[in-house]
Amino acid sequence: MDRNLDLKSEYEALQKHSVLLTQQNKDLQRELDSFVETDDIVRRNLDRKEKVAEIRQKVDSAINQSVGDFQRGR
Repeated sequence: MDRNLDLKSEYEALQKHSVLLTQQNKDLQRELDSFVETDDIVRRNLDRKEKVAEIRQKVDSAINQSVGDFQRGR
């Protein structure tokens, strides 16, 4: 009889621990999802900055070319 009570107590403790681990897993998954979303936002912003830098470099190059062409044409 004591053995059954011990097993039942152990089973209940394991059930509580399982519930706790399941909740921790859900919390960690939410946190991970948040990190992934933030990472995506940062990546998109960095991609935009890189594209802006490329466009700026092309425009500067075109301006320098135009200035050179203008000065040679005088």
